[in-house]
Amino acid sequence: MRKEKLTIENVKIDLLKKTKDTSYAVIGLTAFLLLLLIIIFCVPIIYKVLFGCLCAMVFYVVVEQIVQLINLHSKCRNADCIVKDKLIGMEIQEHVSSRSYYKTFHLYFSNYGEFLIPKESYKWSSMFRMSCDGVYNYSVCGDEFYLVLSKPHTGKILLAYNTKMFEFEE
Repeated sequence: MRKEKLTIENVKIDLLKKTKDTSYAVIGLTAFLLLLLIIIFCVPIIYKVLFGCLCAMVFYVVVEQIVQLINLHSKCRNADCIVKDKLIGMEIQEHVSSRSYYKTFHLYFSNYGEFLIPKESYKWSSMFRMSCDGVYNYSVCGDEFYLVLSKPHTGKILLAYNTKMFEFEE
């Protein structure tokens, strides 16, 4: 099988997808913050204090998300955050509630721990656009992966690329 070339630009495209997902949460939190500010001006003083504290927490979360996104993109200018690791385990978790049922797909690596496969992977790829179950089904314990970490050599796994499908070039 032919491997597709994985570059820093491709990684940035996938990270941008994660950023967009996070930015929707930031927009939602900001809208929530504005709603709370409106409520503050329409309710008695005791509630204003409670809503003010809640607004401060929401604002902190929004600012923290923005700072994390800026740090993530600035760190990913080179390959310092990309490492190789071996897949040692795989798991499908089923989540059942009264209103919904869904599955999450997890990969476990020897040095860096657990990775939750995103719903869509490798959107930039011309050969390997996959859903989470496609990535899961194509992986086998013992496969080597390129992992993109949030911090060089110690961070959380943000993205994973199977070396059977991709060849990284700096």
